[in-house]
Amino acid sequence: MKHEGPSATVVQVSGVAPDGSPILAVLAKRTYRFTPKRTLAVAEEQLAIRVAPVFDTDGPDPTLMLADADTYPMKPLTDVVVRGHVYPERKTFSHATVRVGEVVKALVAHGDRRAYRTPGGQIAFSEPEPFEKIPLSYAHAYGGCDARAEAKNPWPLKGLAPHVDAKLLDVAAHSPYRYARNRHGRGFLFEASREALDALVLPNLEDPEAPLRGDRLVVPDIDAWHTMPLPAGTTWVPPSHFARGVFMGMFPNWKPLPAKLREIERGLLPAGVREIDVFAGHPLVMRLANGASLGLAVPHLAPGATIALTRLHPTEETVILTLPTMAPKIEVDGREGKLVTTKPVLHTVEIEPDLGRVSLVWRGAAPARRPYLHDELQKMPLLVEWRAS
Repeated sequence: MKHEGPSATVVQVSGVAPDGSPILAVLAKRTYRFTPKRTLAVAEEQLAIRVAPVFDTDGPDPTLMLADADTYPMKPLTDVVVRGHVYPERKTFSHATVRVGEVVKALVAHGDRRAYRTPGGQIAFSEPEPFEKIPLSYAHAYGGCDARAEAKNPWPLKGLAPHVDAKLLDVAAHSPYRYARNRHGRGFLFEASREALDALVLPNLEDPEAPLRGDRLVVPDIDAWHTMPLPAGTTWVPPSHFARGVFMGMFPNWKPLPAKLREIERGLLPAGVREIDVFAGHPLVMRLANGASLGLAVPHLAPGATIALTRLHPTEETVILTLPTMAPKIEVDGREGKLVTTKPVLHTVEIEPDLGRVSLVWRGAAPARRPYLHDELQKMPLLVEWRAS
């Protein structure tokens, strides 16, 4: 199949290279069907390129981002994203993994649990309840908001909230009583009153290397949020959340934080991230475009790469996916009636095991004379040719 102009699955966008020079990029999306342990087959229904993030507008938290836009002109790494559910290993527990080459992202899933005080005054967790499946959503990971502490205590900008249109500025998102790593989750608590513990819902998805514990449930103070567990997930992370947002210097508390952050100690943030100066320019600023969960933004995947999922499929314990062995041919407008051949790189692998669906977004880019306006880009020639694997 060949595309010689923009379409629902192919767009041409202006951007900049790490050195700030203009580039012209073609983004091409292709959707595949899969069955367990088999290679991919082109799907009859092709998903369109997302030109904007998708939010859970019909859910309990309309600010929860379900999927990021596809139209970033340059991603330094490949985003591997899994959207769906964890399925039980036992009735109340599961250990799930995403393996991309040598990279393994692991998480543990529990049925619903509650926190309570023992007769001796310690905080303990109830046994998890049985579950059939748990959504791979940051709403079910560690994080969230201590609404009682937020309402009771003063904090910067609190007085503005009733007077500002949330569509223009979400003042509540800047509350220190909302977890900077994940404002949509469960378990973030500053004051362990009986009422607070009774109302608290504990996370279903956890980082197996640092699960939440009763003796460390309460956040010591508003400046100690970074000592709390990393949220566990395989879905999209919004640009406003730590640690994705640090690539644009969006966290005023970033510089004073200790060097021994979990993200840095475990190699989940790159060396040099503290030296980013957004106004002076820095190559790592480009990492803001990568929206995969911690550990799942990987060096650009080559054609034929394999990805293995464990306990993330409704009927199969393990699913092994082999990506197409041929990248598409991508050419961008070189002006004066010429097209420039590019070296395609894989921006995104988005896997939906419940639907048996995988979507790939490829980028081909070349230096440009200048940035181009949207209306210009709609008329500029391009070429995308999908080649058989």
